[in-house]
Amino acid sequence: MKRIVFFTLMALFIASCNSDESPSSEVPIVLITEPAPETVTRASFVQDIQLISGQKLYVWAKRTHTSTDHFKTWVLTANGSGGFTGSAHYYPSDGTNIDIYALHGNFNYAENGVSLPTTAVSHTVLTDQSSNANFSTSDLLATRELNKGPHGNSGGNSYKVPLSFKHLMCRIEVEITTLDYLDPPDIDHIELLGIGTTNSIVMPTYENANPVVSAANATPTSTIKMRAGNTHAIAECIIPAQTINQNASFIRVVLVDGHTLTYKASQSFTFENQKSYRFEMKIEASKIQAYAVTVKTWDQLANQIDYYVLQTIDNTATTITTPTGSNENLEWEYGGGENSSSNFKGEEWFP
Repeated sequence: MKRIVFFTLMALFIASCNSDESPSSEVPIVLITEPAPETVTRASFVQDIQLISGQKLYVWAKRTHTSTDHFKTWVLTANGSGGFTGSAHYYPSDGTNIDIYALHGNFNYAENGVSLPTTAVSHTVLTDQSSNANFSTSDLLATRELNKGPHGNSGGNSYKVPLSFKHLMCRIEVEITTLDYLDPPDIDHIELLGIGTTNSIVMPTYENANPVVSAANATPTSTIKMRAGNTHAIAECIIPAQTINQNASFIRVVLVDGHTLTYKASQSFTFENQKSYRFEMKIEASKIQAYAVTVKTWDQLANQIDYYVLQTIDNTATTITTPTGSNENLEWEYGGGENSSSNFKGEEWFP
């Protein structure tokens, strides 16, 4: 009987030694995203401050500066106020620090499923980004936080690790104005045409801080439905880095009455990851044209990198389609008067 008790106690001791996470005595790991110090004034959802509620974050931890797993995939859900919900994980019971790696995007890892990926992982943006959720899921983010531990904490206090993400894809924005004497048409939505949607990422390591993100690696044939902003008819979507060839059908404006206006690229455009491109466009009586592009860094600072004016295009660069079964041509109501303006707000464009 004494031997049975002895072996039972030995088994419990060995089991406790093999586990480096001890909920009863160790400090829980708490991850947060902290708001930027500057106020974001742009009235458009961009997920630049924190992940919106419901977005998934995939986290891995390794013993500091090693390839030894502390835990495999940890799946967290953003609460919309800078924090996350999910299962509990703890710092190592032996006092060893850990390296934390986090990934967000269109993935579906299972809890405790795999070790940190060390080879390229495929990522595909969603073709319907008209909702905040789908736009956010298409947003590829990654970060690492090295040598973290419960320093200075005792009695089970949580040591919070702030995560600083980088946007790793390319953001395209469309801003539309019209001639002062024309009322804005009712826009149902705006699309990008002929887009490659899939690329890949190699996660950062403790030796290399920067993830490696590829350009689009599939035939660019997809149509992306953009998310509508709420100022100056701004629409936006996220795509991998890629090139749009001159004369290719590129931006399509779909009106509520079924008409569409399609802008063909007046020159070749090469889009790079981690940058934001805003196309300034104008609708006239019989055509839509892009007249300038602003290029900025896609981060909280949004530093302008470039601004260039596009060559003037004629009607051959625009196609207007009429709804099936209708013989009506596209017509415009005339505005004018002292209140007329080309800077119509988004709610006037998107009813």
